[in-house]
Amino acid sequence: MHLSTPKLDRVSAWVINFTADWISPLRAYLNRSSNSAAASALDSYIRRDLDSAADKYKEALVWNPNDPALLTALGQVYYEQGKIDEAETHFRKALDYDFQHARALKALGILLQEKNELADAMYFYLRYLELQPKDALVCSNLGATFHNLGDYENALDYYQRAEKEEPKDPLIKKNRALALLALGRAEEAREKLKEAHELAPDDAEVNRLLGSALAATGDLHGAIEFYDHALKKDPLDADSHFEFAGVLARLNRFSEAARHAQTSAELFLKVRDTGRAAQAYWELGWDYCQMGDLKSLENSVRASTEALQYDPTLAAVYFNIGLALLQLGRESEALKRYQDGIQNLTQLVDLKYFAINDLKNALAKNPEMAGGAEILAMLENEYNAGSKNIAETVLSLTPQLLSEKITA
Repeated sequence: MHLSTPKLDRVSAWVINFTADWISPLRAYLNRSSNSAAASALDSYIRRDLDSAADKYKEALVWNPNDPALLTALGQVYYEQGKIDEAETHFRKALDYDFQHARALKALGILLQEKNELADAMYFYLRYLELQPKDALVCSNLGATFHNLGDYENALDYYQRAEKEEPKDPLIKKNRALALLALGRAEEAREKLKEAHELAPDDAEVNRLLGSALAATGDLHGAIEFYDHALKKDPLDADSHFEFAGVLARLNRFSEAARHAQTSAELFLKVRDTGRAAQAYWELGWDYCQMGDLKSLENSVRASTEALQYDPTLAAVYFNIGLALLQLGRESEALKRYQDGIQNLTQLVDLKYFAINDLKNALAKNPEMAGGAEILAMLENEYNAGSKNIAETVLSLTPQLLSEKITA
C-alpha cells in the first residue's frame, strides 16, 4: 500500500490508525510520518518557536494519537505557553496510555505543585520516584511539598535525598536549612546555610536566613553582619528589614531597629501584605516605646494604632499602646487599651509576657508612674484568675482522662 498524500484529515488518520496494527507496512509509514512531524516540532521547540512546536506535535499526534511521549511533549509546550489546563489534560492523557510514563508523572507533579494542589502533586512525585529514585529535582520538590503541608520531618528526608544527588546545589541546602529551622534545629540549620553561602555568596536570601539562624542560636552580632550583607544585595527585601529590626531591638539599638521596621512596613504594604505590615508596625511601635522620650512615645502610639488598622486582633499591640500612654501620663486611656488587649487575648501567656512583664520593667525604671501600679494589679488579678480557671478545668477533666486511659 502506497500513500503519497503528506497530510490526512483526522478522520482518515483515525481509520488508518485503526487498521495499521494488522498491516505492518502501514504502521511503519505512520510511525515515519509521526516521527518526522515530531522531529520538526522538536526543532521548533529548541528555537523557542512554541506556536510552531505545538502545531507540529499536534500533527505528529494525528499520525500516532496514543503516543504518551508525544502527548507529554505537547503538554510541555502548552505548559511553557501558560496554557495550564491544556498542559494538564495532555499529561493526564499520556498517563492514561502509560501509567508509568516517567516524564508525564514528573511534569504533572510540577504543574500540580505550582497550582498548590499539594496532595495530588505528592502522589505523582511518589509514583515518579518509584521509577527514578535519584532525581534530585523531584526529591527537592517533594521536600518542598511536604514542607508547605507542615510535615517538616518528611520534608527534611527528601531534601537530604536531593542533596545526596546534587551536593553542590545551594537551593537544596537552603531548603534543607529551612526545614531544620522549622524543627527548631537552629545549629544544624546554621551549618547547612554556611555551606550554601560558600556556594552562593551573593544570594541575598541565603544571607538573610543565615542571619535568622545565627539569631536563633544567640549570636546576635553575627546575625547583624549577615542581615547587613543581605540588604546590600537586596535593599528592597521586606523580610530582611523586618528580621533585622527584631535583632537590633534585642540589642537595645531601638533607633536603628525603628528605621528598618518602618521600611519593612512600607515594603509590605507595597505588595499588599497587610498582615505582615501589621507585624512591622507592631515592631515599630515597640521600638519607639523603648526610646522613652515624649516624641518617641507619641510615635509609638501612632505606629501601634497603624498596626491595629491592619490587624485589630493583636492583643500585644493594645498592651504596647497602653504602656506608651501610661508613660505619657494618659492613664485612663491606657487602662482602656489594656482592657482591649485582654479582650483580644488568644492565650493567657501573652498577658504575662506582653503586658505584665513589660509594665513591671517600666515601673522598675519609673516607680512613680501614675496609674502604673493600679493597672499592674488589675493585670495580675486577671492573669491569676485565668490561671485558676485553667487549673480547675484540668482537674475536672483528670478523672475522665484517667478513665479513658485505663479503658484503652
